[in-house]
Amino acid sequence: MRRIFVFIILSLVANLFLPVTWAAQVKSVKGKNIVINMQKDSFKIDDVLEIKNSRGKTIGLVNINKVKGKLAYGTLKGKVKKGLKVQLQQIRTAETKQTETKRFEEKPKKRSRYRSRMLSSKTVYGIMIGFNSTSTEIKLPTTPTATTVSPGGTGFSLKGAMDYPLFPWLGFRGMFGLEQFKIGGASNSATKANGGCDGECIAEINYLSADFWGRGFLTPQSKFRSWLGLGFDIMFPITKKSTALKESSITNTSIIAIGGGADWILSDKSYVPLQIEYNLYPSSKQVTASAIALRFGYTLAF
Repeated sequence: MRRIFVFIILSLVANLFLPVTWAAQVKSVKGKNIVINMQKDSFKIDDVLEIKNSRGKTIGLVNINKVKGKLAYGTLKGKVKKGLKVQLQQIRTAETKQTETKRFEEKPKKRSRYRSRMLSSKTVYGIMIGFNSTSTEIKLPTTPTATTVSPGGTGFSLKGAMDYPLFPWLGFRGMFGLEQFKIGGASNSATKANGGCDGECIAEINYLSADFWGRGFLTPQSKFRSWLGLGFDIMFPITKKSTALKESSITNTSIIAIGGGADWILSDKSYVPLQIEYNLYPSSKQVTASAIALRFGYTLAF
């Protein structure tokens, strides 16, 4: 008698605390479509149920997609027979799914904003590689009248970079390194005969360049932090070779630049800088020159 009493008590306790029920029953199964008679249970759309047999073995999963009265309609994964009394255990609810989806959508945004905020308060160092396309107009001192030629070309640059934050929306970028000025164009025989270029009009100059940029951020909290800015470069020639220009006239010079770009945030300590700029060289009676430059690199906060 005592054993029977203990068994009844344990059964009642188990029914109170176990998150499963035997009340629901499979009403019909057709392919992957299943109808469940909820009876005393209550399920919602997007609930995922685990179906177990009398031995506690999982024999299928059901994703509820419609509820009508005491009937729940869903998609079945597994093999379940009609009329079989099964144990249904709720393993994910619609609210859980919405929470997981919201967390999945918000996490990358919060993370990218966090990284942007971290980088906006740090001094960052890196390296920049670039290419420039230069266009010129040069008046050659030919006789009896001057001749204008328009050589162009592509140069290379390699510079160290430093980004220093002034405000969350404004920053300073400094660069220092090699900047090539390289142009070339064929000279006709008449130009050569009248005192122009000997063969080809060329100018190949390697400058040591110091660049100073002010950058205004358009999207300071974004993972792809875009900006617009103004720049000023001071350039010192270290090697020079020219038939289009008198080498004695090639001295220190400067550039005014306007440009923009973006910082592709990789982590709270690093990003990939992308920069495009329009450079305007100081003009003279003999030469006018401009260039479009594209730069990219890698930076790291220490």
